[in-house]
Amino acid sequence: SCGAGTKCGESFGVRLLCRDIMGSLLRSEEMAYVRLYFDQVAAHDTLAELARSEIIQLEDLNQEVSSFQKEAAGEIRRCEEMLRRIRYLDEQAKSYKEDEHYRYSTELEDRRIMSPKKLEDLDEFLCTMEHSVKQITTHEESIEGSYEELNEMRLVLEACEDVLRDTNRGERGFVTSLVKQMGALTPAAANAFRELSEQSRTYSGKGLVNFIAGMIDTERRAAFERTTFRVTKGNCFVKSEDVSGGRTLFIVFLTGSKVRSKVERTCTAFQAARYPIPEDSEEREKSHGACIERLRELELVITATKASRAEIIRNYRDYLDIWRDFVEDEKTILQASNKLNYDTSRSLFIAEGWVASTDMEEFTACIKRGQLSSNAQAPSLVEVRGVGKSQGEPPTYFRINKFTSVFQAIIESYGIAQYEEMNPAPFAVITFPFLFAVMFGDVGHGVIMACFALILIIFERAFQNGPKRSEFFAYCFNGRYIIFLMGLFSIFTGFIYNEVFAVPMNIFVSRYDAVRE
Repeated sequence: SCGAGTKCGESFGVRLLCRDIMGSLLRSEEMAYVRLYFDQVAAHDTLAELARSEIIQLEDLNQEVSSFQKEAAGEIRRCEEMLRRIRYLDEQAKSYKEDEHYRYSTELEDRRIMSPKKLEDLDEFLCTMEHSVKQITTHEESIEGSYEELNEMRLVLEACEDVLRDTNRGERGFVTSLVKQMGALTPAAANAFRELSEQSRTYSGKGLVNFIAGMIDTERRAAFERTTFRVTKGNCFVKSEDVSGGRTLFIVFLTGSKVRSKVERTCTAFQAARYPIPEDSEEREKSHGACIERLRELELVITATKASRAEIIRNYRDYLDIWRDFVEDEKTILQASNKLNYDTSRSLFIAEGWVASTDMEEFTACIKRGQLSSNAQAPSLVEVRGVGKSQGEPPTYFRINKFTSVFQAIIESYGIAQYEEMNPAPFAVITFPFLFAVMFGDVGHGVIMACFALILIIFERAFQNGPKRSEFFAYCFNGRYIIFLMGLFSIFTGFIYNEVFAVPMNIFVSRYDAVRE
């Protein structure tokens, strides 16, 4: 059986939402079991009309067949893939920020895509659009990554220049600046250090002291410095400085190839980016100039790439809702077609389901509209079978509206009434808010609840047609009428309890009179 507030037909192939018509809420509607015969040409339009009218619950005539082996299984998978592509394009459109530089006036000119009628046309377009967006997004991310890497190298070059700057060129100036940075050697030790460095360069062609510079995440800075000190047994000096973006610039001064190898492995372990920085000041200046020039070129490329991406997004984002609704409707029709049976020639479709007896005239009209819109030559026939044991127990169908739907949902959370059984929902319209007020009796809090719900009721059209709301606000909006009643009853019980915002008041004088003898 199906409840009134549930999407009964969605589990049977046709979405059946109980319509917003005030009918027999106290007892479920009388149902009729119908069998429908229609031509294969009229199948799509007939099922579409039935889905829009939401007056039938189809029975599955192919229960013995696996869902993967049914007739429309492939098309349903295609619809699911199209919905995935639409979600991806929607995510990209939401991440796009309007910019004056990226405004284009191009729009879709293909009417088949703007108002699609066939899945094939829209599927081909979505596939092409997804490929284009993915390709240009990957290209943009790659360029931005290169830009960030070059920008970090620029910062490292500038930092190294500040640290290693000295009026003298060559090893003596480099060692002098290092001694100044370390600031821990006596004059005699510093002179000996310089002489040893010059001798090392004379015999081996390499300076005694070299360095490694790069960038590391700020959160790993302390651990990196400790590990570097330990693996080199204190034979290094680390200078670091925080920069923007949660990154830290570091320069490690060291001696010897073995120590350098250990520091390089430490950098790799901590995922630190190392940059080749020349020791010579003139070479550093040339590298810095080349880096600046390359950054300017990448900025132009990034601007052009963002403009192309913006053009693609603006080209389709206004049609995403139309495409999503179209694909979801087609998927619903295909799910319903999986529940149909065929005759021996497979040219005639057979459908069975439950329809409210009072909706038979509208049901017949829907069948007629489907036949006319499909231009089918063979007429569609309806056979009413009534209610019998062979059809099983009829579904429960209550007519609800926007006021009673929330109370019906509360009742159905405990259970669904049987066919033609009395519905407890009308009694819950009064009892539920009143029992809540017995617990929540307060004039001030009740006024706030009632005013909040009244605003939602007055401006409900604006909220319904407005942008997508959060999940919490959607719950409040759907329950606006029950919140309003709870607020009114809370005001009533608040006067009985003599409380306003949990502060006692004495509006009504106590009638209690203690008599003492």
